[in-house]
Amino acid sequence: MGRVRRPSRYTGGEWNEPVKESAEIRIALAYPDVYEVGMSNLGLRILYEIINDDERFAAERVFYPWTDMRDEMVETGLALLSLESRRPIADFDVLGISLQSELTYSNIIGLLDIAGIARRAKDRSASDPLVVAGGPGSFNPEPLSPFFDCFVIGEAETAVIELMEIVAAGRRQGWEKTYLLERLAALEGIYVPALIVNPGVYPLRRPDGSALKVKKRLMTDFESTPVPRAPVVPYLETIHDRCVIEVTRGCGRGCRFCQAGMVYRPVRERQAKTIVEAARHQAQATGYNDISLASLSTTDHTQVETILEGLGDLPEALVRSISLPSMRTDVFSVGLAKTIAGRKKTGLTFAPEAGTARLRAVINKGITEEDILCAAQEAFSAGWERLKLYFMIGLPTETDDDVIGIADLTEKILARAEEILPRGRAKRVKLAVSVSTFIPKPHTPFQWSGAIPIAEIIRRQSLLKERLPKKRVDFKWHEAGSSLLEAALARGDARLADAIERAHDLGAEFDGWSDKFSLDTWRRAFEQVDLDLDQAASIELPTGEALPWDHIDSGIDQEWLRREYEEALQAVETEDCRFGTCSDCGVCGGGVQLELAKRDDR
Repeated sequence: MGRVRRPSRYTGGEWNEPVKESAEIRIALAYPDVYEVGMSNLGLRILYEIINDDERFAAERVFYPWTDMRDEMVETGLALLSLESRRPIADFDVLGISLQSELTYSNIIGLLDIAGIARRAKDRSASDPLVVAGGPGSFNPEPLSPFFDCFVIGEAETAVIELMEIVAAGRRQGWEKTYLLERLAALEGIYVPALIVNPGVYPLRRPDGSALKVKKRLMTDFESTPVPRAPVVPYLETIHDRCVIEVTRGCGRGCRFCQAGMVYRPVRERQAKTIVEAARHQAQATGYNDISLASLSTTDHTQVETILEGLGDLPEALVRSISLPSMRTDVFSVGLAKTIAGRKKTGLTFAPEAGTARLRAVINKGITEEDILCAAQEAFSAGWERLKLYFMIGLPTETDDDVIGIADLTEKILARAEEILPRGRAKRVKLAVSVSTFIPKPHTPFQWSGAIPIAEIIRRQSLLKERLPKKRVDFKWHEAGSSLLEAALARGDARLADAIERAHDLGAEFDGWSDKFSLDTWRRAFEQVDLDLDQAASIELPTGEALPWDHIDSGIDQEWLRREYEEALQAVETEDCRFGTCSDCGVCGGGVQLELAKRDDR
């Protein structure tokens, strides 16, 4: 007793947990991090409900055990079990693993190990679970390609039942694994690494010699996409311990560093009445009365005022507070926040991303310094005394003046508070400045850029520490080594699989946790497989050569990405396609109708 902290991570039996005694096919939905993180993932919630709503299938949950529990499992030989039925994960028909962050890749190796499942797909037979990956990491599957039988590219809501049906047919008819994989590869959006020739040579090709292209799955009717009605209620507090309703998917703003804003295009909205009803139902089913409206840019929803009015009309027992986690930096957004905050003003978050107008034009942020200062002024006038500001360093073309610009903008925001507020209130204003390091991501205009070297990350962080005001500013930054690793893995090819496996064997796990991450471990792993971690992270890729992820069709035209990259280097901005001229990025083909009302104030 007492050897494992937070045992409720592993007990199951939570409120709203479905009990399915019989099912033709069972899938273990795995998140390669601890329970509190995985239970907050909206994608897992959506797939869990879709699968369990089908009487033929059962979805159960599994998370990566924390080190104390992991050690106990290894010492006692205890198998990794699902939360619902307590079945060993190795006994499931399918193991689906979510790829949300490159910093969980070492945990994936560990998860397979403690589940008793062979790491490499080539070493697993038809009687083993089919190991499937999905999530944003699948848009560059190559670093993990030897470990997975297949990848679901894009929005898995449209593919998961089809995949389960094929697995069910294979189980009933005793298909050989190769035939099962061939049937899966015939589905749109499914990438099967075992069926390519000359793996690791790009562009990838099929056995017939043709170039491989895997088109992402896309929900063309987002309004009908299921919203979780009765999510499982955890026994312990999770990262996002509240009702979460996805109000839009995709983003048209075109920030050039943002992978999610690119690969989840085009923009699709749910109707206000659908959102309000989903919030009411979810609150009744869970007991939560805090509502989070999730999207990449919630205040861009064309019916956002109607949504807030509808939620405000619900009884306070159902809706105590409403959060808009993705807000634009403008007065309009602050005005919306004022309508929902009431007397509870715990903080507002803005993301200027860059400290100077030139660099904001490079990344296509689409906001001016005056936008930021006016938004801050409105927030202070409305009673907010804490603002959180998100910035990045290491963006393409960044200079020291741009880094110093972050400190200058912070000082101007504090000065604006002193201009408009009584002295006593102005002194209570505090800013939380969070600075991450730019990570070049596939399928973005900056996919050809390299990350800045680790020494330069540290130097620019130090420059900011020196320049930022010492009073009333809480400065936080991302660990330089983990940023370097994320950059190396994000744009890697199949050669990195050996480095990931080796890193785990050397002790790497929970790399997203600062107290667990070891850059030295990863450097040794790369060196032992004849690779250079620093070079993998910082290399600039030629725009005319094949990329390791070229076989993944995100819907974005590659020539459009090149043009955006060139315009970024010239600090030329591109309009938001919803409220300005279409820039012809390519995603609105294929039957998706982008019908969003233009607003006069945009």
